[in-house]
Amino acid sequence: MKKKKLICGLLSASMVLTIGGLTSVYAADTETLADYPEYKEIVQKYYDGASAAWNISQFQENNLCYLAGYYSDINKLGYFLQDIDNNGTAELFIGAIDDGTDSYEGMFFDMYTLVNGRLSLVTTSGERDRYYLCKDNTIANEASGSAFLSLYHYYTYTDGQLNLKESVVYDEERNPQNPWFFSTTASTEYNADEFTSISEADAASIKNKYEYAELPFISLADMK
Repeated sequence: MKKKKLICGLLSASMVLTIGGLTSVYAADTETLADYPEYKEIVQKYYDGASAAWNISQFQENNLCYLAGYYSDINKLGYFLQDIDNNGTAELFIGAIDDGTDSYEGMFFDMYTLVNGRLSLVTTSGERDRYYLCKDNTIANEASGSAFLSLYHYYTYTDGQLNLKESVVYDEERNPQNPWFFSTTASTEYNADEFTSISEADAASIKNKYEYAELPFISLADMK
């Protein structure tokens, strides 16, 4: 059985199909951090770290997404509250304020929720393991293991759990002539045997169904 352990990452644009980009903007939720003291504590930690100019190691040591260390500016990091599974509890997203200057904008760094009243980290991004919220509330994940392996996972989100809808994989090492594959049952660790071959056109069609949302992050400087 052929297995390749997932290493976070994205292929260059020349090696993968183009995704539609940020085409929709969420309206800010009416709820605030005052409604969620558990979230406020997390946002405060990001605020304190950014104010103190923490580096990536310091954010990581404090159980926060290390990507924030590339900013360490309360005006460039932000948060967003949105109930994306309509269960009455907003999720918390942490990310960079989008000014169009770098590739980390558009993705979110961390996603939190409350499970039985307790704070729970749903997922976190890395430099090569990026998460996005889509227009239809799908959670998209782009990752890769090498210059020849790129993965696109799409999840439904319900009550603190990500459940796979479908995955598209570009695996040139497995089949240089037809490197696109598809699965609806893939596990977290990439296992090529769980995927079936599809055409490049079919891969593009699947990926283009998911429009990434531009999240209206509130800057840490304006935390309320």
